[in-house]
Amino acid sequence: MEELNNCPVCENKKMGTFLECSDYFLSNEKFTLVECENCEFIFVNPRPSENELSAYYESPEYISHTATKKGLINLLYLKIRKFTLKRKFTLVNKYSTGKSILDIGCASGELLNEFKKNGWETLGIEPNENARKSAAANYGLQVEDESYLNKIENGTFDVISMWHVLEHVSNLSERMKQLSAIVKDDGIVVIA
Repeated sequence: MEELNNCPVCENKKMGTFLECSDYFLSNEKFTLVECENCEFIFVNPRPSENELSAYYESPEYISHTATKKGLINLLYLKIRKFTLKRKFTLVNKYSTGKSILDIGCASGELLNEFKKNGWETLGIEPNENARKSAAANYGLQVEDESYLNKIENGTFDVISMWHVLEHVSNLSERMKQLSAIVKDDGIVVIA
């Protein structure tokens, strides 16, 4: 675990405990959420280091990395995902001036496949190896690990999307600079 002395957003040093909670999904560890007294950003502190982080997603029950139809919850998830994929595509397509997308945290590639089916150039970034393999095997997508972000040339993509990923990023400032560099000048970055 690594302790942050400054807020990752505004660099303020003053923060107070917001909430203490347990990870009932996988590790059963207790975590503390702190709130920056300046910008009110809430974050885990101390938090797992970048080397430790992937272990928190290594579970067959991590639903966004699977496409299993076993059980009611998984069936509901797949039905809802199908609906939200179309909504996300429609939203992004409405605001984009081009047809190239980088989806960071693309899981097993369902959203990227929706774009691919509609004639877009696609690239995915996914830290989980099994999810990357699933995206390639099921949809023929190019999905790379996070280190690949450093190989992308500036001004490459019309759209960069991060759907429920930003909260998993260790260095927010660096990631935002990186996104700003690799998106085209008239491109968009979509963050949920």
